[in-house]
Amino acid sequence: MTRIVCTADIHEHLPEIPECDLLLIAGNHDQSIEAWGVPAGLRCHYLEDAGAELCGLKVWGTPWQPWFYDWAFNAPREDGEHFLAEKFALIPGDVDVVICHGPPLGYGDQGKGSSALTDAIQRVRPQLVLGGHIHPGYGRYRLGETEIINAAYVDDDYKPANPLVEIEL
Repeated sequence: MTRIVCTADIHEHLPEIPECDLLLIAGNHDQSIEAWGVPAGLRCHYLEDAGAELCGLKVWGTPWQPWFYDWAFNAPREDGEHFLAEKFALIPGDVDVVICHGPPLGYGDQGKGSSALTDAIQRVRPQLVLGGHIHPGYGRYRLGETEIINAAYVDDDYKPANPLVEIEL
């Protein structure tokens, strides 16, 4: 079993991280990463439409979300779900964990999620999907055998409000 700690939307707050094998974080305020990539020397795996095997789990990361203000990794305003469907079609069928930022439609999204992501989850059926983005959608949800976690750390006032989510896979 791998002990995983999940969080999203930390918005410059650094929560205390409990002991774990794997820390998963998702966010959408990273315009500099979108523009220039990940700074050299970080001790992390940055997954932008890419995968890695970590602690015996196949993990896929995709940062894209439906248009939301003028922030990082937005789908286009027009035909955004088609754009997202193309991005999410890259998720391999044998993935255990999907890390995304925006939630799937109907799961902790308050109507702002992606139907293309919901379709991809139904196709791939990973054990875990981690996202956030919609702060009041914090919680754990199920789509078939897949656990979907909205791990938003802050509330709509950008104040720490929710505990980190711990899970074993």
